[in-house]
Amino acid sequence: MDILQQTPADMEQACDALRAGKLVIWPSPLWYGLSASALNAEAVRRLYHAKRRDVRKALLVLTQGAEDAEQYGHLNPIARQLIEVFWPGYFGVIVEKKVDEKARRTRMRIAVISDIHGNCVALDAVLADIRRQAVQHIVCLGDAIQGGAQPAETVQCLRDLHCPVVMGNADAWLLTGRETSSQEQTSPQQWAVREWSLAQLSNEDRAFIEQFQPTVELSLEADKKLLCFHGSPHSFDDILPNTSEEDFQRLLGGQDAMLLAGGHTHTQQFRRCNDAWYVNPGSVGFAYNWRLPQEEFHADPWEEYALISSEQEQIGVEFRHIPFDVESMLEVLQCSGRPYIESTLAMYGRK
Repeated sequence: MDILQQTPADMEQACDALRAGKLVIWPSPLWYGLSASALNAEAVRRLYHAKRRDVRKALLVLTQGAEDAEQYGHLNPIARQLIEVFWPGYFGVIVEKKVDEKARRTRMRIAVISDIHGNCVALDAVLADIRRQAVQHIVCLGDAIQGGAQPAETVQCLRDLHCPVVMGNADAWLLTGRETSSQEQTSPQQWAVREWSLAQLSNEDRAFIEQFQPTVELSLEADKKLLCFHGSPHSFDDILPNTSEEDFQRLLGGQDAMLLAGGHTHTQQFRRCNDAWYVNPGSVGFAYNWRLPQEEFHADPWEEYALISSEQEQIGVEFRHIPFDVESMLEVLQCSGRPYIESTLAMYGRK
């Protein structure tokens, strides 16, 4: 990192760095600024990543005056009057962003995440990748908290994202202790981990989880819809990778949505349902190959999610595999105090 002085030559060097897409830190009497060229989309993405800022939160744009500001926003009479009185100076004006018709047709991008299972190390890696994808919305399909070493940290991260979250079977079981499926038998070890997880959560954390919804619907362009759930729109546990075509159509048919997004299986899937499409983004916190026999079972050293794009009548789905720092996750696990960590260590080939 180069440290510059407030000389004309150094200021010109800083401007050259901004024009080249680099980030520049500069001080002011009130605060420091981390800046990038607003005209360079890749530099703006790097700025979001460096600040660890929610991609849905706007950034300040510094301009030379009203004429320059009008290139980027619609200045109403009140905004113009404020600018005339207070500029130049430390005074910000919030106005509607100016977007030309070509930009209005730019595709809408939604990140779909699921099955975090209290693994905030993996979630942080996924969010870092999402920040580089020019995403406007994030939605979580449930099973977010129970199982991993970081239940409270995961709650806080989701709270900070302000994204809709679907209630998953593990979330519901964590809160109530009631089984959601007769086909899944809970072991004594799972009960012990549940008790430990609850002990890590505050009353506010539990209240936050209770607000998770059975389904979430998002509006896409051209009157398209994205319907989000955990197992199916009717249950936590319905759709599995080997669900028959007859059962699949019965569980998902008749929905008023072009895209149907479900989690639960920890397996990325893309499957047609009449004129709609079913998408499973896989698992952020615990990816694995469901086809492996029990004696060969192991966890995968990556996390998974999906990007959905919508542009007028068109839709697109991109599956993402993101390697994460397994050693850091296992170190967090070993320091957490969570019971029965040996089984998790074994799934990642550690003792």
